[in-house]
Amino acid sequence: MISSLIGKSKISDVGLFSDCLLKTKQNCISTSNEIILTSLAFAEMKTEAARTLRNQQIHSFLIDLLIEVLAEKIEEVKKEKLKLDRARAEYDLALEKLKAANEKNLNQLYNIIEEKKNAFETQAHIVAQ
Repeated sequence: MISSLIGKSKISDVGLFSDCLLKTKQNCISTSNEIILTSLAFAEMKTEAARTLRNQQIHSFLIDLLIEVLAEKIEEVKKEKLKLDRARAEYDLALEKLKAANEKNLNQLYNIIEEKKNAFETQAHIVAQ
């Protein structure tokens, strides 16, 4: 019994809502209510323009922030890469000196090579991170 009352209530509410919409439509169609239609159209245009502007501002803010962060990271990587290149050049130079060395300074050059190699490996590890 209760379910049938709920069903009838829903049907009558739908009918009432439909009648209200039909009356509203008829009122809006009449020429005396043309101002309402114009106002509604104008409000819709302003709402859409505001939504578009908001979306553009959000997009611009996010993109600008990402570009700024990315530029900072790129500069950090460039600096570390420059250090890596410098360490590699020093290591290569020490190797060349070792190849051209005589037995007197061989141990000294070998120690320099190890030092440069360690510096290069440390920098390579930093760049890899």
